[in-house]
Amino acid sequence: LDTMRRDNTDYSNDSDGEEALPAPTTKIRLYLHCINLARSIIGQQPRSQCRVSLDPTVPFKLETEIVNKSSNPTYTTSFQFDYEYGSQLDIYVDVYASKGKELKKIGRECFDVQKILSTLTNTKAKPLPNLGGTIYAHIEQQFSTNHDCLSLQLRAKSLVLTNSAMRNSLASKTTLGVLGKPSTRFELSRLSSLDSSRWIVFYRSA
Repeated sequence: LDTMRRDNTDYSNDSDGEEALPAPTTKIRLYLHCINLARSIIGQQPRSQCRVSLDPTVPFKLETEIVNKSSNPTYTTSFQFDYEYGSQLDIYVDVYASKGKELKKIGRECFDVQKILSTLTNTKAKPLPNLGGTIYAHIEQQFSTNHDCLSLQLRAKSLVLTNSAMRNSLASKTTLGVLGKPSTRFELSRLSSLDSSRWIVFYRSA
């Protein structure tokens, strides 16, 4: 008969909690454009430029090209950043436009990357306080083919409302007490790499 071997592995810490996995990161690329920038007194369309930084307390070193004679400039220069899913990342954008012969700052706007990625078009717009106009920030995620990709397909069946008061309220408002189909959504979360007791939502369905 084969002799059974004792497993000496220590499992004492397995039930204490889950070990936090490295935070998933991606590369994002920022694109900028403006609309309805004010013309000069004589009706000339402005020259303009955007300057970008993650820290508003230091000089902005990232710059778009200068677009001449356009009230609706689209800047071809884009900017790449590393982004950790679910984290707070603010991008500060200074907009400069011609006032006479010089470019002068007409506004500063702060864009929250997480809020931009939560929109259907990955785009946010903010009005400029001086000289009018609106600035748009668009973000695209840079996917790499060198990394494995996990695909998930989710399906739910026979969903019920666990809140009895809400269930009774909905039943009283429907014909013959028959409940309609529930409105649902799902979230994907991960353990924080800094706090193993905290979950960070990194995806929310529409």
